[in-house]
Amino acid sequence: MLEELENIDIESMNVKLPARFPVQFVVRPKTEEFHDYRGYAGKISSGTFKTGDEITVLPTGQTSKIATIEKFGQKLQSAGAKESVVITLETDVDVSRGNMLVKTTSQLQPLKEIKARICWMDSQALTSGKNYILQHGINDSKSKIVSLNSKIDVVNQETSTEVSELKLNEIGEVTLKTAKPIFADKYEYNPSNGAFILVDEFSHSTVGVGFVL
Repeated sequence: MLEELENIDIESMNVKLPARFPVQFVVRPKTEEFHDYRGYAGKISSGTFKTGDEITVLPTGQTSKIATIEKFGQKLQSAGAKESVVITLETDVDVSRGNMLVKTTSQLQPLKEIKARICWMDSQALTSGKNYILQHGINDSKSKIVSLNSKIDVVNQETSTEVSELKLNEIGEVTLKTAKPIFADKYEYNPSNGAFILVDEFSHSTVGVGFVL
């Protein structure tokens, strides 16, 4: 079993998934050489982008086409999952840090209400009504636990719907709402874009790991 797991080609699997590009930084040199240059830097979380691909910017819904894909000063015809690149577009659209570029043919609905499986990592129990910072990639948002839906007994794998809290190392399913949209896939559909963490807004400690259902 261990040998099989060690030989799984994770990278090729990620390349075949829907194309997702979270924008980390807008590149505007404003030099004489690059007077009108506007590039979008980040790491491709999944899938493959090619020059000429039609893309949609989330959450604005604006569309354009990829003019260039650049890496270390070189222009590429395509780039795939886990590559850090700069993408430029054929038209001037509004893109900023935290936005996501996706192929128009594989759209993604921004989420403000999320059902998720949570692994709780804090000594203070998780209860309904609490607020946390939800960090999904580079995008973050204030969030509130709306309800605790179930808890999984990790010993016998039984699920109970009578749950009032999640204690340290317990796993359960919750519903939460975010103050602004999160561009997440279902975890089972696209793991690289379907996970998030919960951060305590006062201590800034990571208190939970979540998987979008």
